[in-house]
Amino acid sequence: MIIHWDICYEYHHDSSSLAEHFDYDVLLVNPEETHAISYWLAPGSQEEAQHALPPGFLPHLRVDLDPDIGAGAARWFPGRVDEMAAEEEGYQPQGFRSWGSGSTMTIVPGSIARVSYATARRLALEYADTGRQPIGVRWVG
Repeated sequence: MIIHWDICYEYHHDSSSLAEHFDYDVLLVNPEETHAISYWLAPGSQEEAQHALPPGFLPHLRVDLDPDIGAGAARWFPGRVDEMAAEEEGYQPQGFRSWGSGSTMTIVPGSIARVSYATARRLALEYADTGRQPIGVRWVG
C-alpha cells in the first residue's frame, strides 16, 4: 500500500508499518501548530512509492486525523464519482483544519468529519491489511 501525505509517497507493507508511521506523525506540528494531517491511501508497491508521483496513483481511502481534539474523517472513493464518508454511531461530528500538502491547510467540515480519531485511524489500518473498504462504520454518500 502507498500512503501520500504532505509531499511524500511512502510504501507500507501492513498495518503495523502504517501504525508506526501514524505514531511518529503525532509528534509533527503542522503550519497551524496542530497535529492534524491528511493521508491518501492506495494500492501500490515499494518500487512505485519511489516516484514523485507513483504511476497510476489513485487513492481508495482518505483519512484526516486530528489527535489534539480526537476528531477524524474517512472517505472512500474507488470507482465512484462521489466519495462516501464514514459515519461512527454515537459520535458527534466536529470539523477541523488538517495539513494537506506542503503548507496547505484543508478544512474538514463536520459533514465529513463524522468519526473519532481512533476510528479513522482504525479504518486506515484495516485498509492497509485488507486492501478493501473498511467495515464497522456506516458509509454515506
